[in-house]
Amino acid sequence: LQLRSSMQAAGRRLQSSRNMATYAFSVEAKLPQKIEPAATKPVNYETKTLTNGAKVIARNAWSESVSISIAINSGSKYESAKEKGAAHLLAAAGFSGTQERSGLRLMRDIENAGFIVDATATREQIIYSIKALPDAANAAISTLSEAVFSPPIRDYVINERKPTAALRSERALRCPYTTVSHLLYEAAYGEGSALGSSPYALDLGSLDVKDVLAFRARNFVAPNVTVIGNGLSAESLEKLASGITSGAAASSESPYVGGVARRRVDAGGRLHTVVAFPAASGQKGKAFSVLQTALKGKVSGPAYVVPFFSRNASGGLFGVYVASSCPAETEKAIASFIAELKTVASGSGDFTGSKTQGTLENFGTLEKDSGAYMLAASKEGLSPIDFADLRTVSNDDVKAAAASIFQSRPSFAAYGDTFGLFNYDGLVKLLK
Repeated sequence: LQLRSSMQAAGRRLQSSRNMATYAFSVEAKLPQKIEPAATKPVNYETKTLTNGAKVIARNAWSESVSISIAINSGSKYESAKEKGAAHLLAAAGFSGTQERSGLRLMRDIENAGFIVDATATREQIIYSIKALPDAANAAISTLSEAVFSPPIRDYVINERKPTAALRSERALRCPYTTVSHLLYEAAYGEGSALGSSPYALDLGSLDVKDVLAFRARNFVAPNVTVIGNGLSAESLEKLASGITSGAAASSESPYVGGVARRRVDAGGRLHTVVAFPAASGQKGKAFSVLQTALKGKVSGPAYVVPFFSRNASGGLFGVYVASSCPAETEKAIASFIAELKTVASGSGDFTGSKTQGTLENFGTLEKDSGAYMLAASKEGLSPIDFADLRTVSNDDVKAAAASIFQSRPSFAAYGDTFGLFNYDGLVKLLK
């Protein structure tokens, strides 16, 4: 039996060596001296602002499918105290019926057409989306328009969606990363502020639907709306956007303040920590994108360390997320990250590779999730291509971005077994 096993092992090794030999030979096959990329039709990005104030952004290029999104500046930052949870509830009630069709009829029609629909809410926006095959684009646009701008007005329709909204909240808050992200915004912008408060209501049951309808009526107006299309021309979306009711654009300021927010809980033996700083947006924000790429993988050790750059209407937050099994690991990782930042701020590094890598990642995201990317670019006043292309950022720009961090007040959030983790003053000392 042992002999047979040895022979089988030897046979496997022999076969493996044959396979490797074949593979090695194929790799050495001669390639042409110059490889030309396949010719493609140019992608045309179109942006228009209509007379009613609505914006249209389109990626006008051939696609196997088309997607349309309606983004409305009506996220949780625009809620009053009595409207808390309205944005989240309206997203959960998306496609639950219209003034012409019941929720059951609408969903049956969507299923029969083979459309894929979705509705989400963030601190800044509610986004309703639909995907379809190109030959059904007109029907998809009509369905999305009806669902968003001819919604049901009866109280019970929205009330029936409260359990769904509550389940969405519970599911999101079970994720430690989501929870520590909410704590970060509380630390960065202040508890109870427009951006600092949680996008989820503590008790949806007490939310009056009349307040939800008032919130919708106030914010679902043309100056707050951006219509985004992929695989379509801007002209094909103008009819949808031009029919939206005019009104006043939403406004809600939330300046950065910096601070700390900690929550000590049993998180399965893990400690989730975020340290962040205010960052610029628009063209100046691109330097922080390069800095994020440059710092990836720079901190070694047992902790899970991820640099990030989170954008919002107030600018953005640049920092690092750390997940570890104890405070000592977290403190070491944060100290190492800050040391790397100091090296960039005081050095003369070359970030050509980071700029190229970041640009490649951005272009990949633009191709796969063009709607979200075009929307993000629009919010910062940039074209999608300019937003994605980091190659124009200079080394001095990156150095200046890193240096600006040490001139700002940090934000510090922690979730999990926080006992023994350094306090805010301890973090500030590391930055000196």
